[in-house]
Amino acid sequence: MQILESCDFGADIGLSVLIDKSLVFISGNNTIEMHDLIQDMGNYVVKKQKDPGERSRLWLTKDFEEVMINNTGTKAVEAIWVPNFNEPCFSKEAMTIMQRLRILCIHDSNCLDGSIEYLPNSLRWFVWNNYPCESLPENFEPQKLVHLDLSLSSLHHLWTGKKHLPFLQRLDLRDSSSLMQTPDFTWMPNLKYLVLSYCRNLEEVHQSLGNSRKLIELNLYNCGRLKRFPCVNVESLDYMDLEFCSSLEKLPEIIGRMKPELEIKTGLSGIRDYP
Repeated sequence: MQILESCDFGADIGLSVLIDKSLVFISGNNTIEMHDLIQDMGNYVVKKQKDPGERSRLWLTKDFEEVMINNTGTKAVEAIWVPNFNEPCFSKEAMTIMQRLRILCIHDSNCLDGSIEYLPNSLRWFVWNNYPCESLPENFEPQKLVHLDLSLSSLHHLWTGKKHLPFLQRLDLRDSSSLMQTPDFTWMPNLKYLVLSYCRNLEEVHQSLGNSRKLIELNLYNCGRLKRFPCVNVESLDYMDLEFCSSLEKLPEIIGRMKPELEIKTGLSGIRDYP
């Protein structure tokens, strides 16, 4: 649902129509599901275009790798959702042409040469587990990005300076063991979920987080080297986890009016100075 909304597909109305026609249904765990035959029909419609680079969606690893190897991406590609890929490079030439790509989801890869030079600025939903580079490309300016998940990454820092991300709601960098500092949050006014758990070398949370008035969840669980966490805005905050932050000696400065239901976890942290 969130993916559809991030791509301006009018999810609420469209989903109701599909449910009424019994084409999809909402499962018990609140996910959208459909009959296998309907999924197969959708796959068939997309694959009628024989050249993978001419298809609107790529979900098979072999098709994605073919596009990368042969640089055959086109403006037709709107979504890439593959479990993994094994090629040693990520083609800048192929990605540059995909100017309408809105969804890029890669769950794993063996792309180890750090050669990712370009990502489309059109992205709305970007997930890459085990992202292999030390930072995102400097020319990456995805101003309509809603969801960014680079968990288990090799990031040292996300990017340099500020990025204008007015629609970003979720930033997930969990288990990025080389990450040492967070980005500047100044131009992320709609950030709601910030997940940094198990970033064991994280030393500092940028002070601009104090401006994030819509933040709902902040997870810093087991960030053992975290020392500098100046402030946090709690106007919308429901949950903050600082457990096992053994180097953090005091709570951040609280900005805004704290809600009674706010849950703060500090077990086995280094915090001894409570307001």
